[in-house]
Amino acid sequence: DMLGSDDSLGKVEVPLETLVLAKEYVQWYNLQQRANGESKGRLQVSYKLIVGNQSHSPATLYLTVVRAQNLIAADRGGTSDPYVRLHIGQALKDAKKTKVRKKTLNPEYNHTFKFRLVGSQRQDDLAIECFDHDMVGADDSLGKVTIPIDALRSNEEYVQWHKLRQGNGSKGEIELRYTLVEKSDEQVRAEAETLRPGTLKLEVVRARDLIATDRGGMSDPYVRLHIGHAVKEAQETDIKKKTLSPEWNQTFEFELNRAQRQDYMTFECFDWDMIGADDSLGAFDLELDALVFDQECVEWFELVQEGEMQHQGEVQLRYTFVPGPVESSPDDETTETHPVLSLPDSMTLGPASLEVTVVGAKDLLAADRSGTSDPFVRLHVGNAVKEALKTK
Repeated sequence: DMLGSDDSLGKVEVPLETLVLAKEYVQWYNLQQRANGESKGRLQVSYKLIVGNQSHSPATLYLTVVRAQNLIAADRGGTSDPYVRLHIGQALKDAKKTKVRKKTLNPEYNHTFKFRLVGSQRQDDLAIECFDHDMVGADDSLGKVTIPIDALRSNEEYVQWHKLRQGNGSKGEIELRYTLVEKSDEQVRAEAETLRPGTLKLEVVRARDLIATDRGGMSDPYVRLHIGHAVKEAQETDIKKKTLSPEWNQTFEFELNRAQRQDYMTFECFDWDMIGADDSLGAFDLELDALVFDQECVEWFELVQEGEMQHQGEVQLRYTFVPGPVESSPDDETTETHPVLSLPDSMTLGPASLEVTVVGAKDLLAADRSGTSDPFVRLHVGNAVKEALKTK
């Protein structure tokens, strides 16, 4: 009303403890009058309850380093040889890197990375740092940016330029495209069931440009490979003596079940020593859920070593994944159920988001003299009327 308080045309209450997690509802409700409890008119609402990003549910962060511009010139010729390093929290040993772009301050990368996030990693920052690659000595930092993962909305694509910070100032920008994909337990399980088991036929072919760790300017390299954290079940290539460019051409076979298809295979190159522990020359991962059926792949993988920014060399792999028979799930005959989310006073499940769309209404009370009304809808949680939201 233009004058005085607005007239209530009726209300409806939705008990949050009855909502099924991640299920979308589209329903008509009868509007109840406060005074006499009678109903007049109906309101259509759609809504979905989503666990907030501060939960510890698993998620995957897809990030593309698109390009950078106006970088610092770190080399004498007035250019740089930039590359980008990315890691979650303090996990430098799991860092990923783009390729080096030679003699440019405006590099193009278009390099996409995938980060699996579990547990407390959902509360970490994604650290992105640009470096100038040097043949001798440590690589120079050209600036960095951090992205708080818990601030990202699930399943929403971000395309943004970020200023590269260095000390108290900034120089240069980097363009990133990223999406946080959060999946329910049911989705994770369904995806696991669609991953075919099979045989991974893998050949460690050769390596090049390895680090020289021995006094004679050479190394005695070999490669150790294992699935996930199963280091005790690791397999190894032969040791090649006094070389930085070893040739192995050594073949391995791994029988992968559905669970292992969701994991990754770690490859770590070592320098063999007669006395003491062998020195790591760097490592890399192969994502097993990305394997393509019956397709031979031949790729070079860059070795990354924790805490180091220098070039670590590369290892060449040749691999083929041969699918096996489809496994039957012991729960195939069970009826699908949905988790019901209750909200205790302590909110131990963490924050959640309730997405609500007020679709429309019909047969409302006529509150004005002309036999119509000027309706709007007000929404609030519990008694928090001061924080209420309104439609137009």
